[in-house]
Amino acid sequence: MNWTQGLLFAVLSSLAAGLAWAEDEKPLSNDVVVTAQWRADVASGAGFVTMDLFLTHTGSLPVIFRRLSGVDSNGAPDAAMETNVVWKRFYPTTAVEPGGTILAQWNFRRAPRAPQWVCLEAEGYAPLRVALPPYREGGPRLEAIVFSGDGRQAYVQYRYGRAPPTAVLVNGREVIFRTRRADGMTAPDLAACDLPEPLTTGAKAHVRMRFKDGTTAHGLVRVWRGLLLDAYLCNRPEDRRALGLDAEPGVIFPRAAFQGDVACFDVRQGTNGAAAVAVEAERPALLAGQPDKLLGIHYCTSMSSGFWNLYGALADVAMASPYRLTHAADVRRFLDDEIALMERARLSVRPGYWMWIPDVFQRRARFMEPEELRVLTWTALAKGCKGLKYFAWHLDDPKQFGFDRNPALTEAIKAQNVVLRRWADRLAPLVAVREETHGDARAGYVQYTAWSGERGVLTVVRNLKYVTDGQANAEGAPRFRVYPKTNVTVKVRVPGWLKSVRVEDLLTGEPLPETPTPGGVEVRLPRLAAVCVLWAAPGGASPAAEAPAGRAPTNVATDVLPLSGEPSLLTAAGWQWVQISLLALVLVGFTVWVVRRRRRSRL
Repeated sequence: MNWTQGLLFAVLSSLAAGLAWAEDEKPLSNDVVVTAQWRADVASGAGFVTMDLFLTHTGSLPVIFRRLSGVDSNGAPDAAMETNVVWKRFYPTTAVEPGGTILAQWNFRRAPRAPQWVCLEAEGYAPLRVALPPYREGGPRLEAIVFSGDGRQAYVQYRYGRAPPTAVLVNGREVIFRTRRADGMTAPDLAACDLPEPLTTGAKAHVRMRFKDGTTAHGLVRVWRGLLLDAYLCNRPEDRRALGLDAEPGVIFPRAAFQGDVACFDVRQGTNGAAAVAVEAERPALLAGQPDKLLGIHYCTSMSSGFWNLYGALADVAMASPYRLTHAADVRRFLDDEIALMERARLSVRPGYWMWIPDVFQRRARFMEPEELRVLTWTALAKGCKGLKYFAWHLDDPKQFGFDRNPALTEAIKAQNVVLRRWADRLAPLVAVREETHGDARAGYVQYTAWSGERGVLTVVRNLKYVTDGQANAEGAPRFRVYPKTNVTVKVRVPGWLKSVRVEDLLTGEPLPETPTPGGVEVRLPRLAAVCVLWAAPGGASPAAEAPAGRAPTNVATDVLPLSGEPSLLTAAGWQWVQISLLALVLVGFTVWVVRRRRRSRL
């Protein structure tokens, strides 16, 4: 949709709202600014696309929405549109406070190629008809919104190559931010934002980023801080303390749909989207008494091409649980398969959060081995994973065993949790930046780069030359065997805004000699076994070179942004602007004429 279509969309929506002025109820458009944005797909062309309609309240009293419906251009119910809708809802609540924003969301089976009329109903207001723009890909996107451990900083990863950001608003207030560029890595850039006050876990965070060409990108998440360390079926406080798990997990799951297992539930029901109805019906009551909890779903072993598009926007957190060791037909490269499905989960929730469920239980001949778990854990963290929920501590099942039956694996999980908790402040704000394979896909190594806000760069180097299988560990001999590499030179990708004073092995604390090179530094690894985790500590950053001047906070009521993805009208061709202006004047005049005619007819 170009800027011309965007203006027509706004004018038509205003026309629809104007027709409601003749009614006794207050026009909703007086107090709510509507902005439309399509979510990014994971599998392009697979269907199940989601529309995010941002409803920003500019009035003085709370607004409570009560209904979403599809209508035609005349306002009559549109049954054909409703059959194309898999799920719809207001998120995270139906109420929006003055200055706040919530979402109205629709997930469509097939991407609409023409405008779709919808009706928004709120208590005390006349219904508002809005034309959703046709589906399109591209435009500016917020790839991730993460927070520092104390909630005082937000790190917004964005992708837009046409213009730099000029303003960032968080919950309607303009914040001071620093642009951190990816320096030609074909990766998203980052805005490091200083928040006026800390945001707590579970709080709503609406981020709006305005670019120099007038376009905007939006994202809304419920805040997550830190790393989740949890395990299924581990409920006794003494067991949780011994394993190093969170005393009170911050992510909860619905009872419906196999406790949030949306994939397997849909397969059992034989219908795509069956779990969405069940999960959404339970969500408001589940979170009502636990505002500091996030709601999770998980992607289990069943999946289809459109599955990621269907469920990525449904919950606060999506858990990746591919279970490739315990469920895949061929486990000889199960680590690579598991990581590939982690990536799908990550892409599905943008700009929200994903976490991982390791299958550390025995369903076949053996358990996952400690080194396999270590490789997968650090790879997940480098992909921006925000926590782990191990499956499972104890299983009362004669055919399956929890990891309480495997002392070596239990000790490895304890040790791993100690390390993760120690470095949580570095790991929690990580955003994935780059993935690159060096050499052969089965004999070389893959390097993952992630930024920890402005604190530093995490680099995970994974050896691809390994063999494994699903057979039993004969006399304790590991099935996962790696062929170590020696004297490996790794280029740590250090962006220009961060000057690394030293690179160290994060797990041992050992500093590594470095050699400056364009785009980063080179370090030599004397030995690369299964995985190596490097930390590039920051030196003197230079915010003045990248950061625009700080602005005073701006109230949302006086700072209405243009439609998402549309350039400023000031940059448009003059003759086209004149044409559209005339059309707008005609339509506005027609609206006024209709209103006056209706009012006279009542007298």
